[in-house]
Amino acid sequence: MQCRCVMSNGLFLIAVMLLSCGCGGDNVRKTAVKGEVLLDGKPVPQGRITFEPTGGTTGPASGASIKNGAFEISAENGVTVGKNLVRINSNKPTGKKVKSSISSDMLDETVEGIPEKYNSKSKLEKEIEEGPNEISFDLES
Repeated sequence: MQCRCVMSNGLFLIAVMLLSCGCGGDNVRKTAVKGEVLLDGKPVPQGRITFEPTGGTTGPASGASIKNGAFEISAENGVTVGKNLVRINSNKPTGKKVKSSISSDMLDETVEGIPEKYNSKSKLEKEIEEGPNEISFDLES
């Protein structure tokens, strides 16, 4: 009986040690990033920017909304320090109406307004440094 108790305590201790290791998220260095996004020299009216660690940099992806060409990511929700792949999306209306798939309402049809070389096929990379970063993206159609 005593043998089982020692074995159970040992297994419990191993489980606690493994769980306390976590995923390494506490060691990820993140920082604040803000900036502007232009398309053909004009501010992108609305959209989304995402930073995805790449090239040996590990950590969570982070992103923010773009409003009137500006975006801001706080240090709390920060971008992982190191090399990041950047994806930028912005829907633009086509001027057409389409029927909603969940109701009988007619909705404005939208399409991706940013060229795919900056989103689904992005190769746009930025090196994020320790401390606050300010970055401008001047995209071309």
